[in-house]
Formats: sequence, C-alpha cells, structure tokens
Amino acid sequence: AKNVRSFTEEQDRALSHLTSLHILDFCYCSDLISLPKELHRLSSVKKLSIKTCPGVLSLPEKGLPASLHELYVSNCSTELKEQCRKIKNVRCVYVDRHASKFISICKMLRLYFRNQKK
Repeated sequence: AKNVRSFTEEQDRALSHLTSLHILDFCYCSDLISLPKELHRLSSVKKLSIKTCPGVLSLPEKGLPASLHELYVSNCSTELKEQCRKIKNVRCVYVDRHASKFISICKMLRLYFRNQKK
C-alpha cells in the first residue's frame, strides 16, 4: 500500500482481531508516516519488519507486541533506527542488517536448527 499515510481508528481496532498473525511486514511504504497505534495488541506476532518506510519517525506510543522475538528495520529514518537500537524486550533486533543485541544467541539458534535439518 504505497499511498497509505496512516491507519484509521477502525483499521487499528481491526488489527487486534488478527490473532493468528505471526509475521508482519511494512515494506516500501514511502508515504507512511506512522505505524498502527494498536500494534502492541497483535498478541501472536513473532517477527516484524519495517523496511524502506522513511516517513515513520517512531514506534507506536504503546509499544510493540509482547510476543515479538525479531525486529528488522532498514532504510528508515534515523530517529526510528535509533529508537529500535534501544529496545530491550525483543530478543533479536536488526537495524540495517546489523544485530544490535543478542547476536550470539541468534547465531547459536540458527546453527542449531540448520544442524537439525541434516
């Protein structure tokens, strides 16, 4: 949705009904200026990507879903990237493809799962 600037209250409320959503991507939303205010209500989202959304300057005031394990942010505003680097309650945070914390845990998990597939 390239022309979307923000989400209406109705759209925000509708998000809370997406109870099976595990992965959410906001990509190439060049006109987007804010993420959904009710993003924190998405109780099963494990992975969130925000890519090439230069107008988004911050995360929603109420925060991110408690279920979130991975956050990917790239080609976004400096303000958003700085805010994401400071997040403490998400296991793996990647800003412009660099893990800002828990990189050793993430690498160990990836190696473990790769070895399990063989």
